[in-house]
Parts: sequence; C-alpha cells; structure tokens
Amino acid sequence: MADAKDPRGAILGAGAAIAAAIALSRNSPAAASSSNGGHIDAGIKTLLEAIAEGQNAMLQAITGIEAVPGQVTIGIVPNTEEIACGRAQVAALNTSYNCPDLEVPDDMAIVLKAWPANGGIIFIGNTSPEARNLMSVYPLIANESIAYRIKNLNEIYFSGNGVGDWLCWTVEHRK
Repeated sequence: MADAKDPRGAILGAGAAIAAAIALSRNSPAAASSSNGGHIDAGIKTLLEAIAEGQNAMLQAITGIEAVPGQVTIGIVPNTEEIACGRAQVAALNTSYNCPDLEVPDDMAIVLKAWPANGGIIFIGNTSPEARNLMSVYPLIANESIAYRIKNLNEIYFSGNGVGDWLCWTVEHRK
C-alpha cells in the first residue's frame, strides 16, 4: 500500500478511479438505457484509456528515479542520530593546520566557529598555502561562525594570528 507522502499513491489512485469509471459506466442502468446500447462513447473510452496508460508510465518513471543512486529522491531527509563536535588550536604563527577526518552527511553542513575567548583571528582556507595567504582566506573573529556544505571536514585548513586561539566545529552525524 502506498504511503500518504508517496506520490505513487496519487498516481495509483487516479488510475484506479479511471478504471472504476470505465467499469461503472459499462454496467450502469443509465448506460444500459442510453441510445448507444450501454457502451461508452469510443472517443471517451480512448481518452480514459490514454489517461490510465499515462498514469502507469508516470508510476514507472517515478520508480526508476528512486532506484538510481545519486538522483534526486522524493521525500524527506531523515534526522540524524547524533552530533559530532571538536576543536583544534593554533599552536604557532604562520602555520596552517588540516582539520580532522570527519564525514559530513548528505544534506548537512559543518559549522565552524572561532572560540568565543579568542584574542586573534582564525583564517579558513581550502589548502594549506591558502590558509596562510591573507588574500585567499575567510577570517573568523572571536565567536563568529560559518557553515560549509562539504563532504568531509578534512577539506578545510586553518591558521591564526593568535597562538592559543581555537577553531571549533559541529555537525549532525549518522552512526
């Protein structure tokens, strides 16, 4: 049976309604007493059959989309089971650090935040050299945050101009 949120239910329901209309019109007393001898007009019958066939084609197309990995799925992304949090410290000036390996689930974002008590600026980059180049970084002052929709936290490098400052992160995570 189709779920209320499943679009296949609407398609199946429409197809069932068309089939029922055809069956009832063939067996109804009004149709039997009509001038065409109880039969559906050929044009209407052709139209109803085409609609029913179209509903079947749509159902097959939706089923095909859901079966292909990487395609857009129809529905709601489920909640995750837990969160993951961490932080890393700027130990030396003019040194970049790679964030740890932490997978970011699909449809989630990793949130990076400069520790509230930081005295300097945390610089975010995509590579180690970028994290040290002031022309290619994203600066985070104390208590500022930014979110990235990336596949893994280890795609991020950071540096800072205050030894002892921290970069922290959090993301919803699946077990």
